Amino acid sequence: MERRNPRKRARPQHLIDENDKEASAPPAPTQQVSLIKLKEENSFLKSKIKVLEDKCRDLENERDFLRSSLTNALSTKEEMQGASSRPPQNVIGNPDSSDEDSSDLHENKTVKRKRKEKKKKASKVNSSSSSDESISTSDSSVSSSPPKKRKHKKKSRKPAKHMKKNKRVFLPEEAIQRYKKVLQYLTQGMTKTLSYHKCGVDRKTIVDTAAIAELEYCDAEAYKTLREKFHRGQKLSEFAKQCKEMCTREPLRSIIEEKKKNGMLIDLCQKKIT
Repeated sequence: MERRNPRKRARPQHLIDENDKEASAPPAPTQQVSLIKLKEENSFLKSKIKVLEDKCRDLENERDFLRSSLTNALSTKEEMQGASSRPPQNVIGNPDSSDEDSSDLHENKTVKRKRKEKKKKASKVNSSSSSDESISTSDSSVSSSPPKKRKHKKKSRKPAKHMKKNKRVFLPEEAIQRYKKVLQYLTQGMTKTLSYHKCGVDRKTIVDTAAIAELEYCDAEAYKTLREKFHRGQKLSEFAKQCKEMCTREPLRSIIEEKKKNGMLIDLCQKKIT
């Protein structure tokens, strides 16, 4: 006899309805809390990643600046070593004054030569007169000696150090270039006064135009928008005032102060007006 397979009993309808209700029911409160925590953690991690990216960008900018300053320092060191191997120049100044210096040296040489000739003649006259006097006063016990001339020290004419002519600037790019040159001398260990002297500029000019370079270094986009509005014939002082207004706002002000502390910008230490 053939063996019949037993029929599978169908599930009751009330059990099927209960399963559907459980599937469509909202999640439990503990699940909701865990989802909220995960979302908050996700947003926190995203903000943390953004902050780290900004820090990496700042570090890359600092690295590029330090690298450029190092190359500039090495190049200036090589130039100074080359200059020390050359014969020392009498006058530190513009190359246009070399003709005047050579003419001054020639005049000094001629004056010295004339003085030497005069001294030789005077010594000859003195020797001849002293010999005559010694012959005439040989019988006398005391012989009168000619009065001694005072020896005047030769005043050596020291070459005057000329300050480079203060070249007037009209464009923001020229002011930034001058600011970077002063900063380069300061990173080499020079004093501010000597750095200004080397660049042929006074402290007031650097203070008045420093905001241009500070804005360009710390917020290039804001500087770019201001630079586009700068037209030919506009005074550089007006443009510097606009940059200064932007530099006094936060958070740019705190960024500039931090860069000054790190030596990446010139700390001008402006006097507070009481």
